[in-house]
Formats: sequence, structure tokens, C-alpha cells
Amino acid sequence: MLIPLLILFLFIGYSHQSTYKICATEKVASTHTCQLLQKGNSQVECVRVVDSVDCALKLSSGDVDFGVFNAEEALVASKFINQDVSVIGQVKHRSKLSEPFAFQSVAVVRQNFTGEFDELRGKKYCHPGFNTNQYWTDRVLKEFERRVVPHACTSWVPQVRVEMFSLAEFFGNSCRPGPWASEQTFDEKLKKDFASMCQLCDNPHPTVCSYNSHDSGTHKEALDCLTQKDADVTYVALNYVQEYFGLNTIHKSSEELPSIPTAAAFHTDYKFLCPNKTVQPLDISEPCAWVRQPWNVVVARKSNDIASTLRDLLPQWLPDIQFRRDTISWQSVLYRIIQRQDIQYTFVPAARPLNSLVEYIGRGREIPTSPEIDPCRRPISWCTISPLEQQKCLWLQYAVLTHGIAPNLRCIQAPSKADCLRMIHEDQVDIVGIDSDLGYLARQPIYNASALLYQDSSSSGNYKTIAVVKDGQPLVKNFKSLQGKKACFSQYQSLAWISFLNVTKSLKLLPRRCGYAKAAGSFLSGACLPGLKTFNQTEPENLCYACKADECYGQGIPGNSYTGDYGALLCLSSGAGDVAFINYKNLLDSEGSLSLHKDFVNTFRVMCRNGSLSQSPGFDVDDACLLSAGVGGEIVTKKSRWNRDATQLLLKIDDCFGAFLNNDEGVLHVYEKFQNTGNLLFQSTTVSLLLPEDENYDSVNSYKALLKLETCSQAAAILNIHHTVLFVVLLLVTVRQIIL
Repeated sequence: MLIPLLILFLFIGYSHQSTYKICATEKVASTHTCQLLQKGNSQVECVRVVDSVDCALKLSSGDVDFGVFNAEEALVASKFINQDVSVIGQVKHRSKLSEPFAFQSVAVVRQNFTGEFDELRGKKYCHPGFNTNQYWTDRVLKEFERRVVPHACTSWVPQVRVEMFSLAEFFGNSCRPGPWASEQTFDEKLKKDFASMCQLCDNPHPTVCSYNSHDSGTHKEALDCLTQKDADVTYVALNYVQEYFGLNTIHKSSEELPSIPTAAAFHTDYKFLCPNKTVQPLDISEPCAWVRQPWNVVVARKSNDIASTLRDLLPQWLPDIQFRRDTISWQSVLYRIIQRQDIQYTFVPAARPLNSLVEYIGRGREIPTSPEIDPCRRPISWCTISPLEQQKCLWLQYAVLTHGIAPNLRCIQAPSKADCLRMIHEDQVDIVGIDSDLGYLARQPIYNASALLYQDSSSSGNYKTIAVVKDGQPLVKNFKSLQGKKACFSQYQSLAWISFLNVTKSLKLLPRRCGYAKAAGSFLSGACLPGLKTFNQTEPENLCYACKADECYGQGIPGNSYTGDYGALLCLSSGAGDVAFINYKNLLDSEGSLSLHKDFVNTFRVMCRNGSLSQSPGFDVDDACLLSAGVGGEIVTKKSRWNRDATQLLLKIDDCFGAFLNNDEGVLHVYEKFQNTGNLLFQSTTVSLLLPEDENYDSVNSYKALLKLETCSQAAAILNIHHTVLFVVLLLVTVRQIIL
């Protein structure tokens, strides 16, 4: 009897764990909300995640048990965790519980249209348009165009220009409002070149290209364009069509589709155009659709029968009632998390057997299995340097694909950033994200890279170079007193090295001519300049005298040498040098806090740019004390390559997955940590991407100016000699004239 009871006890303990973990982003569940979820005898606790990708990874690893995904998030997750989870329910709008999909996109044509796509050639087209906080992704918004319009195969022309050329060639006067390209000047140029695609808009000017009113939604405006401007076809949401033509008495409210009280046109004058080239009357009960978007979905782990158990428990925890907003039971808090804080939604448990994510999404959406091969355009290849960065890139690659962002992205892993720069130079990859400390090196002839975009960040993400001396030492009082002293640097060609050259040249302590290392070698009695000899074996030997081992040849061991910013401080602390030049940003951890022990930091004092010493020990000084400061990172590409496709891709990634998301989607936040690791693909402090020609950002301008000050080539040296010779000749001529 004892053994069966023990088995029963173990079975119960195995089947029904006491607490289940739900993943939630900060936007959905604040710290306070998560605390309320654990109130009383709660059976659920929340685990904070960065985005839906973070939630998916935690579901796969078993760190959480269930989570809520919208359709776009679920579409991306289905590629990676389909085998690990099951769909246990949907989250539907209360007024649309009988609706199988959150929305459906349809094409509406005139009554006389027979169904062949080629009949649309030269016809007038009305589109709902694009904007930065659009509810539909580009994949949905462009689905009709993708299937109907033949696209030209021109690989040397930017993708978006080919797209607009093809649309303008196929359709007649149309209205396709909103931004076509992410660069404003390029967008306006496209609208001037393909003005017919704005001609039917209320305001067709290239700087506007828009309907006049968006109060009732651009889908309604697109239908007005169809019926009131003698257009031939539009592509909009089904709910709008039904309400516009007075065919819908069920859908009286919707989160994205405002109701239109009376019919605005006769439905018998129009038809639905189907993807299979047939037509249907507008009053058909189940019209053909181009895209059917599933509802938000609740998924749970399959292991230990958790999905099946939670499928039964959730209806008990979440009865089909509308909790009052002031209710703070743990069940009501859980309900709000599942509703994503919108009380108009309710949980609907899934029917058995439970479906996989692919099965659920595939009922309405086409699921790409891999990046589409475009014979007319190669993907933009991004160079990564670690398995984790490669993994993040692959998630981004699939998100780009499912969102319909073009061109496609490809991820290629290399051993190091230097290898990435070499591969860019050799046309093996297109782009790589780098720290500003690598900016000067990237621009050298050996790599010949240039900025495609800068990574704008808060001031905490900017590089900040400083000169540091040991607290209490009497030898170094200002920059002039550095003559004949020994200096410790983080790396040859680093921002700290360039800042040293910049300051000493401005103080006329070094000559303003090429051969900076030789000049520094004459000014200093010794130094440790890691990596110096890997670039030029003939540079002054004394610039390696202070090194501990073979740092000058790039063979120093991190943590046990004088390489890097921490290594430069060790060099100074040990007495090998009298001053250290470092990038303060590199001493910060992923949270922006100084990663060094306070006692160690307080053994140093900053020597300000004006030569004065900071008032107190440590590195906490104001910006006026810095040698230089500027943007913390950039995306670089080959200097000789004009890569507008890569620029458009990255700016679109910034729009869809960046820091300023205006919609409810949280598929992937590319500037945040991935698997608790920062600075993958982008600097973690990035808030947006900036074009190189944008001169409105001081941090970028300062960085450009610093690199320009150090730019020096053999040609420049020869030019200086020519100028000197010319000056001497002119002087002799002048003297001769005076004498004569």
C-alpha cells in the first residue's frame, strides 16, 4: 500500500508544479505588476524579458513555462522553438470572439474586372500607406504588390528604386502614401521620379504624398480613393470594406478599425480580387484574403506536460469576466498580462489536440522556411565574431524576412573584428558594427572602410578619452611636463593614442606633420604602445620600453599585460609609466557602471585637457576635462562601395526593432542585450542610427574631427614637402627682388 501511495504522490508532484512562470516585458508588466502577481496564494510568477525573442529563448531553455505572443512575434519564434512549445489558447477581442483571425487583407476591384492580374496594368491603385507605427508590417502591406506586379531585375539599382519603378510602370496614376524609403531626401527623390504613384493622393506633392485626413484610418481613405477618384483597385483590411459598404453589422468596435456608420458606396459596383485570379462578390460570407493574421497566442512548454496542464488551469484562473481595473488579485493581474493591459481582450482556451506554433500561424500566414533567394539581388551580409552574436544575427535575419524588409540579411561569422574588416575589404562581407576605438584602424588603407551609419547613443555610450596620473606624484603637472617622461597607452591607433597626438600637437609639443610615432618617440623617453610593431617594424623602439612583455607585437595576454585600457592603468600603477591615456568608456560594464574597484580607481587622478589636475581622485570629471568625446560606435562598409541597400536595410531595422517602437510589437529589440550579453551587432547604448551626412549631432562631428586630425598619408607628406619647397623658392625670389 505504501508503494502505490508514494508513486501517486510523486506523480502528483511531477504533474502539477506549485508555481508557473510567465514571461513579460517591462511594457506589459512593470516591476510593481510582477510583485502583485505573487500576491497571496498565487500559482504564477513573472519573469521579465527584453522582448519576444528573449521569451522564446527562455521557453526553450525551461526558464519560463508560458508566454503571450502576437502574430508577428509568434511567426519569428516558430522558426526556432516550434518543437518546444504548444499553443494553449488565443487572446481575442471581446467583440470578435467568433472571428478566426485578428484581421484579413483583401483586394477590391471594379465590377467589370475578370480576375487576371494583367488587367490591372495601367489602372489606378489606392493603397492605405506606410508609417513608422503601422499596425501592418511591410510583408502584409506589400503582399498584393508582391504577387501582382512583375519586378525588374536590376541588381545595380537600389532595391526600393526598382520596387517603385516596377509599380509606376505597372499601374497608372495611384496613391501609395507614406515613406517609401527611410532616408528623407532619397524618399523625396523617389516621389519626384515616380510622381504617378502620388497623383491620386489628396496632396500629391513629393514632400507629402498623403491622404488629407487620417482620423478614420488610412484604410477608409484608400476606399474613398477607390470610390471617389475613379480608381480601379485597392488593398485594405476586410473589416473596413464590410463597414464601408454597409455589409457588417457585427463588428461595431475594433482596436485598429474605427466603425463607419453608413454605407459610403454601393457594394454591387465592386468585387473581391482573389490571389488565385478569381473574383467574388463583396457580400460573400467568407471572402478570399491575401493575408489572414492570427490572434495573439498563449504558448507553453511541452516538457513535463506543462502545456496540457496550463491549458486546463488558465480557464479556471481566468474566468470569462471583465476584471475591474482596481482589482488586484493575482488572477486579475495575470489576466492583464495576458491581455497585454487591454481589457477589451479575453483569453480563449485552445481546442485539443494542441497545435504547434507553425500549425497555428500557418492557417493564415505564409511561413518562410529560409531567407528567400533573390536572383536579382544578393543579401546584405553582416559579419559577426562569436557564436552568440551569430545567433542574434540569425534571429534578426528571420525577423527581417518575416517583416518583409528588403533586401535580405545574411550572417557570416569571423574570428575577430580585424578579420571582419579584412573581409569587407576583400568583398566577402558588406558590413560590421564596430566600437569607435576601431574607427581609425578601419579607415587605414589595409582595410579602407568608411562609416555607413553612426550609432547614436546617450552620453554614457560615448567614448571619453582621459589622461591619468598616479595620485600624489610630483613629476607630471601638465602636458608640457610630459617631455622626457614615460606614457602608457591602451592600443596603437586607438582613440586614446589619437587624442594624445591631438592635444600635444595643439599645444605645439609635437610638430604638425606626418610621422607622429617618431615625433612621440622623441618627445617621450619611453612608452608602452601595444600593437605598434604589428603595423610598422621601423617605429621608435623606445615606444615599447615600458611594456611588460610583447605587447608592442600584439602578443600581450589580456588581464596579464599592459594591453587595453585596464592594462594601461596597470602599466601606470606598476611604475612603468608616468601617465596613462585611456578610453574611460571601455572601463564600464554592460550596465554603465565602472567595473574597477573603487580603491584602485582612487589611486589615480585625471589630468585635464587644459593641463590642470582634477580636484579629487578617480575618474569622475566633467566634459571640459576630457581629451575627447564622441559617438561610441558605427556600422562600416567598404569605402569604395555605394551601398544604399545596406543603408535602407539598417534604417528599416532601426524603425522596426530599434529603441523607439511606437506600436505594440516587441519582436526583437536589437540594441538591448541578447541572452544577457550586450554589444552584439550594435553597441548596447545605441538609441538610433545616424547618416554620415547628418551634421546636427555634436558627438558625431567630434568623432569625425578627431579622426580627420590624425589622417596622414605619404601623399600628404609629399604635399607638405612641396609646400615647403615652394615657400623657400618664393622667399628667395622676394629677397632677390628686394636686393635688386
